[in-house]
Amino acid sequence: MVKEKTLAEQTADAIKQIIQQNNYEAGQKLPTEKELTDFLGVGRNTLREALRILQSRNIVTIRQGSGTYISEKYGVPDDPFGFEMLPDHEKVRKDILEILTIMEPEAAALAAEHRTKNDIERLEEVLETMAYKVEHEQECLDEECRFYEIIAEATQNIVIERMTPLMTRGIRYFASTLTMKDFKYGVRNYYSVLEGIRRQRASRIKSEPSEPKKTGSQNDKRNIVCTVGNAVKTSSCAQDDCQDQAAYSGTDMHDISACKIDRAKY
Repeated sequence: MVKEKTLAEQTADAIKQIIQQNNYEAGQKLPTEKELTDFLGVGRNTLREALRILQSRNIVTIRQGSGTYISEKYGVPDDPFGFEMLPDHEKVRKDILEILTIMEPEAAALAAEHRTKNDIERLEEVLETMAYKVEHEQECLDEECRFYEIIAEATQNIVIERMTPLMTRGIRYFASTLTMKDFKYGVRNYYSVLEGIRRQRASRIKSEPSEPKKTGSQNDKRNIVCTVGNAVKTSSCAQDDCQDQAAYSGTDMHDISACKIDRAKY
């Protein structure tokens, strides 16, 4: 037997329909409380309960004294896969990294097919900030996550965009094991990825990740997306096994000189 929805739940559904039909975007303000109650034909208490329901689903954000806005999370739950409730966080971290090695190169290849000039400019801007921070021995985790988010947006694939929190969660899980040296390797490889996307040369070629050398612990291995030839593929390397970047990635460093930052220092 299907449980009948309460009036507040029905009102929440009606508001969600309004949001969808009017193409509200993240950060956009909804009509006032009076406008909504008049339009929906419900009382203020019912409306407020409905808005709280939508807020619990990360669809709207209620700001006291200001109004109700579309949430930046746009309906994406904070922990959609329930990772926080799983007892073995170390296994969760390892499993997320395995998924990243599958998702990263495919997302980058798709972004290369659909990217816009604005996407390239945004990627350049984030990488310039990352390069500056790394040069000054500063952590750049937020920028690294933003780099992945822009690539996901550039794919123009809604599912990949919605799965980006999984990718960035994996990055944040892994961050505690990284050194500044790892971030430097990351910046260099991200410039290679950017150049592949810029030139739209990253065709959708299924890549076979390199076998990591059997040195060090699993946490010593940094899974990074890098451009090799015309494909975007995933490589793994031990922290001390990558002294020369050109040999490591197979990428001609002079090939990416179009970017604004002088990468020779990295």
